[in-house]
Amino acid sequence: MSRARGGILVGLLALALVAIACGEDEPAPTTAAPTTAAPTTMAGPERVSLVMQLTWVPQSQFAGYIMADRKGFYDEENLDVEVLPGGPDVSPDQQIITGAADLTLGKAASIFVARSRGVPLVAVAQFHRKSGFPIVAMADSGIQGPEDLAGKTVAAFHGGGDEVELLALAAQIGLEPGVDFELVEQGFSLDPFLNGEFDTITPTYWNELQSLYEEGLTADDLVIIDFDDYGVGSPHGVLHTTEEILAEKGEAIARFVKATIRGWRYAFDNPEETVSVILEQAVQASELHQTNMLTALEDLHFPAGFPESEYGSIDVAVFERLSTDLFGFGMLDDEVPAGDAYDASIWEMATG
Repeated sequence: MSRARGGILVGLLALALVAIACGEDEPAPTTAAPTTAAPTTMAGPERVSLVMQLTWVPQSQFAGYIMADRKGFYDEENLDVEVLPGGPDVSPDQQIITGAADLTLGKAASIFVARSRGVPLVAVAQFHRKSGFPIVAMADSGIQGPEDLAGKTVAAFHGGGDEVELLALAAQIGLEPGVDFELVEQGFSLDPFLNGEFDTITPTYWNELQSLYEEGLTADDLVIIDFDDYGVGSPHGVLHTTEEILAEKGEAIARFVKATIRGWRYAFDNPEETVSVILEQAVQASELHQTNMLTALEDLHFPAGFPESEYGSIDVAVFERLSTDLFGFGMLDDEVPAGDAYDASIWEMATG
């Protein structure tokens, strides 16, 4: 499943620790003065500054980065990391394109869309193992499965490849948006769904779906259609940069990935401490929502049956499918080979 990007990381030195063994001194010979050789050491990795751009305001969605910073995991990797909050007026990908940041995250599909437009984004790690955007309907809507979307008003986020899962699922069951069902922009408010204006929405498992539960709805009140159950999911939480930044800072980015893996594991193992830290930074956030968000995220990071030894690695099969689907649905200006959209060697360096 691995693929090394040609020329980007060739010649990077592997990190090593040199152990200096100590033993008892032998008696000095009487015919010559004792000599002491200076110990040989290797310098540690160069200290590098990196800027991580979040896609939204601080919340549990970014717990791994926040806790890696708070617990000193980045510092232990000889990195000076600045974690920048996002918001409605921040374009994360634009931040790395202009050099204002080195790394950001998002959906795997958005990397293909950007590359088709001449923007050389490249994924270096993937923390979500499955889709985080299900289709959700009210249990009394008459919708039980994808085929029941016919004749309905279906809401989804638009742009950057967010629609690819819905389009792939519709094609699989023979439905055409605009003909068999109405596809509308979802927006950030849940009111149109709660008021019955939309028959379905595609919320995130970790945020909007938790808000529905916090409004008093239960699992029995909702029908959830998971794109991964139909083989068309597109994972979120994909850490990416640009080819230029990767060529310049690839070894440091590998150390960043290593520390971030530690950060996520720490966050999930210590939820109360993690939520407490996040609430120090979050604006108008509730402890309940941040706790629910973190719990939901753990299921996306470590779904049942997923080998933890592969945590953070690129799911090559998903990238290959997205390359085909996105181009087939006319969402790419030009065809993008899957292998151009990721560099698996960064995760291998981070975990090797």
